[in-house]
Order: sequence, then C-alpha cells, then structure tokens
Amino acid sequence: MKQLMMEKTGFFLFKSGDANSLSKKIIQVLTMDKTNFNIIGKEGRNNVTKKFNVEKMCFSTYSEYKRLLN
Repeated sequence: MKQLMMEKTGFFLFKSGDANSLSKKIIQVLTMDKTNFNIIGKEGRNNVTKKFNVEKMCFSTYSEYKRLLN
C-alpha cells in the first residue's frame, strides 16, 4: 500500500541495482493513461503545496539566521 501511495504522487520505487526492476517502472510510466497522469499531477501538486510554502520558508530562514547569530 505504501508504494501505491508513492506512485500516486509520481514517486516510483524500484530495487536498487536491479536494471530489470527499473525497466519495469519505466515501461509502467510510458504506458500510463492520461487519467493516471492527471492523478499524479494533482497529488504531486498537493504534496508540494503542503510541504513547501512561504510561511515554512520564512520560518526556516529566520531559524537559520537565529542559529547563525547565536
């Protein structure tokens, strides 16, 4: 189930060092229909907007400056 969720956001897992595993994922992406591409796009966008926003960026920058000045 975890891998399915990751694929929904465009993050595809394959076994490290296994060319066959990688080629299967590449073929999966190349043969994907438009509906699945749209789902990946929407989920990926939601993922980015949750994790990266101006408020978090400002807080992170402020925290880093504060750490450097102390």
